[in-house]
Amino acid sequence: MAAHAHKTLKYALKWRRAGQCQPWRQVQSPQEGVGAGDTGAGLVSRSSVLSSWLPWSDRNHRSSTWHQIPEHGLTCDEVLAIFEQEIQSSLVPVGNPNFMGHMITSLPAAVHEADILMSYLNQNLVKMETSGGATIMERVVLGQFHQLIYQRSADYYQELVAMSARNVGLMVQGGTMGNLVALTVARNHVLHGVDQLGMSEALRRSKFRRAVVISSERCHYSLLKISSILGLGKAQLIKIPVDPVTQKMRLDVLDKTINYLQAEGTLVVACVAVASSTETGSVDDLARVAEICERYRVWFHVDAAWGGAYLLSETLAPLLAGIDRAASVVVDGHKLLGLTIGGGMVLFKDAKACQVIHQSAHYVARDDSCDSGRFHLEGSRPFYALKIWMLMQRKGRLELARLIEGSHERARVFEKSLARYHCFVQTTTLETNILTYCWCPPQLQAVLRHDPDHQGAQWLFECLDKVQDRLHELGWSRQLAGFVSKTRLEIRLFGRCQSRTVLRAVPAQATTTAWHIKDLLEDQMRCAEAYFASLLASHMHKVASLCDNIPGRSMLNELWQELVLTYMDSPSILASDPSTDTSRPPQVSSLSSQR
Repeated sequence: MAAHAHKTLKYALKWRRAGQCQPWRQVQSPQEGVGAGDTGAGLVSRSSVLSSWLPWSDRNHRSSTWHQIPEHGLTCDEVLAIFEQEIQSSLVPVGNPNFMGHMITSLPAAVHEADILMSYLNQNLVKMETSGGATIMERVVLGQFHQLIYQRSADYYQELVAMSARNVGLMVQGGTMGNLVALTVARNHVLHGVDQLGMSEALRRSKFRRAVVISSERCHYSLLKISSILGLGKAQLIKIPVDPVTQKMRLDVLDKTINYLQAEGTLVVACVAVASSTETGSVDDLARVAEICERYRVWFHVDAAWGGAYLLSETLAPLLAGIDRAASVVVDGHKLLGLTIGGGMVLFKDAKACQVIHQSAHYVARDDSCDSGRFHLEGSRPFYALKIWMLMQRKGRLELARLIEGSHERARVFEKSLARYHCFVQTTTLETNILTYCWCPPQLQAVLRHDPDHQGAQWLFECLDKVQDRLHELGWSRQLAGFVSKTRLEIRLFGRCQSRTVLRAVPAQATTTAWHIKDLLEDQMRCAEAYFASLLASHMHKVASLCDNIPGRSMLNELWQELVLTYMDSPSILASDPSTDTSRPPQVSSLSSQR
């Protein structure tokens, strides 16, 4: 067993190094869709995006051995060889410094050490009889993070370790499960008897018309699933609009919404604030949300799955001011802490809060036991706490703070890099280490700023969305120097609020440098220009029609001419109007007569 484990580890290290060291761009030929002369017709299609990540992408057919169950077992060498030949190259190298699209951070060595121990020791945290001291370690780790949030004394946590009926928190698989546990506890606290009676009967007896959860428009998509699981229904997740610039929950709307709902007999199960948003990195004003929740006596929950790790840094912790007033908080270890997946925490201000989801059995998690499974929605659970404990022991708080601050600083470097290229526009305020932006060159910005409501501007906005989509696809299919993801946001852009597609960067890898960011942005700029020019060239009739509706001597007409002249190489599509002064820029004439 030890020999096979050593061999597997050797292969894993080789594959990880290969993924980290290789350039992200795998297609470099202009004929394949990224050259400056590309008209757009040869750019990546949806099928080619997927084929880059299919295990059979380098084959003419799908016949293989890896998806079949062999008649007889194979050796470790044989299985590893099949994996390397058939699967490994199709896996996403998320540790690559050019991978800046999602919330995957660099993994410290201590995390892998803990994963090996977890696998070999195979502790099951549902009960003391299968975990012993692992349960105590879990309670200690939860106490350490609880102290970061709620600042209780060391004696308080030392006493709680031995109190099996009290839990300052629960270890869960990730942020989604943490939010589910927290909102289940909130529901059971505010709606008496719901765990026994069900939602409809409990609401009827409590004389409530319905029950809702309130959160921000930037809340995690898991809240929709959770609303369904809790029996409220997805339609009962009420999303408060956000400020289009800061992306924070609008407090005036939150106040009025809670007041209205309670007045009409609706039960507000909880208000969920975000710290930070997975889309934009924004952090709600936790202190002021807490004030509103306290005034209306609403359970205040903070989804800090991503930003909770900021509490380890004295420099960054103030971004989460007010989190100590939350009734429950979720922190996810496999986000900024850099754990492998699995290691979320849900912390409760009241150590007795999770007793409302108590469940026991005669053979396991008995009432007279110290089994943590009594207060969990999950049953069998791995020894997640070992990963966090080993990471903190090996790194120490100061080094962990430096790692988190480094990720934050890389986002600042990305922001500064964007500012150097005038063809990019930052679309949301940078608060944590996630930022959004879009390609929009100065000539295009001038047209859109001058009259964003003009029908031509509306068409150009649609073209902009297509450019961002194309940049995302080119990055994902490894035809650019790096990869960022995309999303669609309601933002203020060029004087008006509108829903637009934007690019989303998360430069969380410790190995990502300013050079990686520079290479990516220059690649995006080159490909965006080529694709936008192809859009104009393929819609000449549309461009001509739009320009015909603009007064000939207006500033808007001149801005359109500059845009078209910049991105359409053929001078034949522009002609001078003999009735105008030849010293002025040529007017855009009807293109239909020149095709």
